[in-house]
Amino acid sequence: MKTADQQNWEELVRRLLLGTDQLPAEEQVRADSPADEDHEDHQQLLEAIGITQILRQGARQLSLLDEVLPSPAPEAAQAPCSGRSVQHLQAILDGHHQPALPEFAQLLQKHQKQLPHEALPELLEQCREKPELWLLIEPILGTRGRWLLQQHPHWSALLPTTAALESWPLAATKDQLALLTAFRREDPEAALQSLTDHWLELDHQTQARVLPALAEGLSEKDEAFLEHCRLAKRKNVRLAATDLLASLPQSSLQDRLWEHAQHCLVFQANKLELNLPEDLPKATEEDGIYPTGSKTPGGLRLNWLQQLLERIPFARWENHWQKAPLEIIQLVAKVSYGNQLLQSLTKSLLRHPDLGGTEAMIKWWLLTDQQSLWNNTDAKQLLQQATPGFFNASLLTWLQQFGPLVPNETLPAYWLLHSPNAWQPALSKMIVLGFQDVIQGRSTANWDLWHYRSLLEKAAYQSDPQLLPLFKSGWSFRSSEFGRWHADLEKMLQILHFRGEMARELGG
Repeated sequence: MKTADQQNWEELVRRLLLGTDQLPAEEQVRADSPADEDHEDHQQLLEAIGITQILRQGARQLSLLDEVLPSPAPEAAQAPCSGRSVQHLQAILDGHHQPALPEFAQLLQKHQKQLPHEALPELLEQCREKPELWLLIEPILGTRGRWLLQQHPHWSALLPTTAALESWPLAATKDQLALLTAFRREDPEAALQSLTDHWLELDHQTQARVLPALAEGLSEKDEAFLEHCRLAKRKNVRLAATDLLASLPQSSLQDRLWEHAQHCLVFQANKLELNLPEDLPKATEEDGIYPTGSKTPGGLRLNWLQQLLERIPFARWENHWQKAPLEIIQLVAKVSYGNQLLQSLTKSLLRHPDLGGTEAMIKWWLLTDQQSLWNNTDAKQLLQQATPGFFNASLLTWLQQFGPLVPNETLPAYWLLHSPNAWQPALSKMIVLGFQDVIQGRSTANWDLWHYRSLLEKAAYQSDPQLLPLFKSGWSFRSSEFGRWHADLEKMLQILHFRGEMARELGG
């Protein structure tokens, strides 16, 4: 038997299908809705249907949830940010002063403050799109942030569970390397064991694709397995294995390569000589050395030596010749094909970080000012490994000798613009006040200064905000050059003000 509600709904549907003009005037709408006493029109019918549908949904019995409810969010372990800090973070996330985000995260950690809860969803969503942002946010996520992350299937992928990591062989092809790398980060030995257990189940393309995950936490414990992979039938697997073995400073592969390399660069009578073999040894192919470039200067033999140098730690040459890093670089620069060999040493310093070698190489670039040495991907990556102290001291010395302005398309200009290191006050003053001196007309040098728009913005993010009062003073509004730079200078001062206020609020 139909209920009154069902009959009422069917009557309304009938009227909607037939149209109000086709119904007898004496029929009335049986719905709890306003109706004219004399007639019914289409507007009244639609209102009746809408109200009836809402009533039907409200009266419906909801199904019971059989699943276990997730645990509630834990209490925050640290004090939350102030409302003003929330505004600062929101401004950064909205694209205003975005380069200040790493500093915000560092200050948050330094002062033991909690990320604002209302900002977490947007932050986690951005982390999905920008893996480099996740590396910054993950250490300061906090207990509530980690809880929230696990409630969303997309966000939880940022910090997969141990079970998810262990099931990397069953994951989609595009996700296997990332999961195995994360597994290595959590438990290197267990991840190696898992890879060993599943190795024969993988095709050679998958083997070559996931093997680089061992670079995370690479140690001598991985050498035996990698030596096994070095002798695989497929070249792509062998190359992936030898590349990892070359990154182990004390591996047997390193010893084999060193035996060949030390006979090619011979130091005698206080001079370095290049001694390339007439016939290249085939044995080095098993260690991943495949010479190329037969028609380039130096040919296959030089390329063979370059590949050796790229893999051998710089420290081996220091111990072998008992020379300081800068002396070694100067000696190598003087031999035939010296610049090509220096580029190989740069690759070696990236593979085997060496503070002394890195600083010596950068000093040589600054001294020689050869773009062919520093204006390439590997050299620019090596610049990022410089310590803050070396970065500031080197550039300050250079500016004192060649400044006060920094010419465009030079190593100092590139390094200032792309290094993450903070500028010490002395360096900031040299750059900003040196620029001020020029545009105020107290220097007659004719410089191309367009790149200073970027340099002034970088100065705003890397300088101490306490320099704001100094940088606000001394500008002559009467200078013909000032109007051209007014907007850029105003932007620099606004950024310094924002960063100063952000630091004070997080530190309070």
